[in-house]
Amino acid sequence: MTKGRGEQLTRHHKIPKSRGGGDEPSNIKIVKARIHRAWHTLFQNSDKTNMTPIEALEQVKEWAVPDLSSLGVYLPTKKRHAWNLVFGENTTPAKAIKIITKEWS
Repeated sequence: MTKGRGEQLTRHHKIPKSRGGGDEPSNIKIVKARIHRAWHTLFQNSDKTNMTPIEALEQVKEWAVPDLSSLGVYLPTKKRHAWNLVFGENTTPAKAIKIITKEWS
């Protein structure tokens, strides 16, 4: 799926199909393919299943310092790059939580 000037777009299932999510419009978010890949780089469970939005919120909270003002853990380069693509460079966990809640849930 492409739109406009050749930026590849793809469908993201808010509740992953592998976790029972369907193809109904309310469960689909159209995103740039590189952002979609970045989301799944950040939010994949240890068993390689994709996280639900609630699990992604919990993951951000686990990575953050208690007041959510910064990350309290080191994110490897690949995950840090994915964070910057999905949320923007220097985005606090508090802001990331708002983005997930508003745009990805």
